[in-house]
Amino acid sequence: MMFVPISSYGQTPPVSKSEVTLKVSYANDTAQSYTVVLNMQEKYAVSQSYSWVRDSNSRFNLQAYSIDNLPYKTIERIARGNFTLDIPTDSSHSVVFLAVVQYPIEINGTNSAVFSPSSPTNDNWFDLNSNVTISIPYIVKLDQNSREQLTTWSLDDSSNEQITRQENGTFSTSPISMSGPHMVDFGYVTQYYVNALSEFGHLTGIGWYDSGNTATISVVPSQDIPIGHVFAGWQGAIGSSNSINVIVDSPKTVTANWRDDYSMIVIIGVIIVGAAGSAAIYKKRKPRTTVQPKAEMQKEEMVSLDVQTVQPDKIDSNYAKELSDYILQKSIEKLDSFQTLGVLSLQRHAKLKEHLSQDESDR
Repeated sequence: MMFVPISSYGQTPPVSKSEVTLKVSYANDTAQSYTVVLNMQEKYAVSQSYSWVRDSNSRFNLQAYSIDNLPYKTIERIARGNFTLDIPTDSSHSVVFLAVVQYPIEINGTNSAVFSPSSPTNDNWFDLNSNVTISIPYIVKLDQNSREQLTTWSLDDSSNEQITRQENGTFSTSPISMSGPHMVDFGYVTQYYVNALSEFGHLTGIGWYDSGNTATISVVPSQDIPIGHVFAGWQGAIGSSNSINVIVDSPKTVTANWRDDYSMIVIIGVIIVGAAGSAAIYKKRKPRTTVQPKAEMQKEEMVSLDVQTVQPDKIDSNYAKELSDYILQKSIEKLDSFQTLGVLSLQRHAKLKEHLSQDESDR
């Protein structure tokens, strides 16, 4: 039912014995009061907006009501819609509504703002003289390789205040006093992830960069054993420098190319051959002359007679082969340990063993 204020009649309407009056007023004159006449035989309800305009920058929001000057009863704070109150018609009554002034906070630059304390009306409007803190994340992920990072904030078009960059967590403003409407601006910069791939060496410069900046990616070759690796340039790039500059206008990935260096294998082969040759030379050296007891001399003569039956070249050749085989076996065992420790991949382990066996067969 729609109530009509008495003022619209020009005078108080007459009230019969079967009628009662209802007076509706607002504390602190937040709206115009009115009085209506009700029939005692009928049921009535007052429908009051939760919020109504105060001026272009503020509004009133309903907090509580009182019937016949009894203590106020608080109601749920809601931004929009109507609060409905059933009115008894057993006699005349009065209703007083209590409302509070609210101001808005406008947020620019992010959709992730969190108010503390939260708005009593669950929006961006806050009660007069309350203090509000705004928290937002330092990092806003756009996708796996793109994000935005918080850099500045300002209050009511004041100069931007720089924010120390953080990789995680949230930034909180100083408390904002709600003595009027406010506008808060947050500044974010778009960042892209620059990645690098390399099978060998140590990479530097990988990470997040502001859009438009230049990233410098470098790779430091490692001392790989037994197969070395020489940097052969960046895939798709000109030049052989181990550093490359990348313009960051989107997510980037660069790949380092390498070529195998078998110089260490050659050194191992030389060591094997040299060791075998040295052993053969050592075998050819004459034994030192020493004085021995007669019995031992006779034994030595018998051994010497046996040795004379074998060609010296054959002795040296057999010894050199045995030593070569021993060194080869130890080299293979060392390669096996490298593969077990993860220094060599299965493919390179097999390739190196094949190379060593081939060198041995060539000899």
